[in-house]
Amino acid sequence: MGKGGKVAFKILQRMLMLLLVFLLLCNIYVIMAKKITGSMTADVFGFSMAVVASGSMEPALSVNDVIIIKEQENYGEGDIITFAQGNSLVTHRILEKSQTCFITKGDANNVPDAKEVKMEDVVGKTVFVIPAAGKWIAYGRTPLGMMLLVFVGMLILGIPVMSNKKYKEGIENEK
Repeated sequence: MGKGGKVAFKILQRMLMLLLVFLLLCNIYVIMAKKITGSMTADVFGFSMAVVASGSMEPALSVNDVIIIKEQENYGEGDIITFAQGNSLVTHRILEKSQTCFITKGDANNVPDAKEVKMEDVVGKTVFVIPAAGKWIAYGRTPLGMMLLVFVGMLILGIPVMSNKKYKEGIENEK
């Protein structure tokens, strides 16, 4: 590998390591924030994230889409909001707004939701969608997915060591 290739590889390696460290720190933060606050979501710089679990918002949102949610000062008709309903989160569109609550409906549903949504139950508005990313998140939370992430991290750290000329010479000297 030429000098330019080695520099490019080191840059790629550092970027991947930074990404893995960032993901690890975000996961730790989200887990701790949920435990400490007792909230169903954890804010990172005012944004929270959820994975769409049902097709009630098709075609706007599909199962396994990741939605980025941000709390707003005001919500209006047509906004897609996420709100607490019992022990779960629901993401539906606002049909009507009153002084104290919203009437919501899933785009794929025939009728509005039976219960009105109180302002204090609203987590935020959907501001960004990452299609199908929920599959990767779910996989990353499995034991096999976590082992794969650790393996990739070790591989990123280990490749430069194994390609190092001194490392190769040391192995050959042991033979």
